[in-house]
Amino acid sequence: LPGIGERILYIGDEARYALLARNMVETGDWLVPRIGGEVHMEKSPLFIWTIAVLSLGRRDVTELTAVLPAALSGIGGVGATLLLGRRLFGPRAGLLAAFVLATTWGYFWHARLALADMMVTFFIVGGAVGFWAAAGSGEGRRLPMAVCWACLGLGFSAKGPAGLMPVLPFAAFLISEDGWRGLRKLRPLMGVAIVALISAPWALAFALQGEESYVKRVLLEDYLGPRLRPWDRFSELFFVFGPIGVGFLPWPPVLPAAGRNGWWRAEA
Repeated sequence: LPGIGERILYIGDEARYALLARNMVETGDWLVPRIGGEVHMEKSPLFIWTIAVLSLGRRDVTELTAVLPAALSGIGGVGATLLLGRRLFGPRAGLLAAFVLATTWGYFWHARLALADMMVTFFIVGGAVGFWAAAGSGEGRRLPMAVCWACLGLGFSAKGPAGLMPVLPFAAFLISEDGWRGLRKLRPLMGVAIVALISAPWALAFALQGEESYVKRVLLEDYLGPRLRPWDRFSELFFVFGPIGVGFLPWPPVLPAAGRNGWWRAEA
């Protein structure tokens, strides 16, 4: 938290989030993000809404109000990691996991940027906590699973389809444990209803505005298109492996030992 409002927002995406929030505060149009008269649907609006709400007091988006949602989400992500670690492996592992995350350079740095990455990360880890509370015991309890789906819906509202990706490892775990019938513990119908309810305000507004197609502009061009194109630059490898190497500093040296010990203990 110290000094988060003193840095100039120089990264293009940071400035865009701040401008979109400022436009909401000034015009009162909170449903379709715009800069001037131009529609911007590249990201879902929850992060932008949060900046705008924090800016209502002075009716001005500042460096502090633009970055504060990411900083608070980063703190929340450490707390959610503590809870998840405790549930999975016990109090000591939970405390160590939270400590490692809080001292990881990439995580700390992103928590000081006006980007939605920290917010979607917080909701993803929160969804994992709810999932394990519901399915980890083998019972598939309704309330924790509802919390899980609510977190995924909020993650979707913060940064689009990336917020829903945890459904894939959740489903894979249930199938490996109980076969295909294990998917019933996900309560998919309840999940779809919760995600639809949470995302309905902005999703309907995006669909009803006639200036740009969300499916074409975001889902096909922004998400699916780049992943279907072959790599044409060596630097793209850094985009994939950089978070594990540079972004995970100072902890990469312990990864081989952690993986080896975790594998052996799991086999034992």
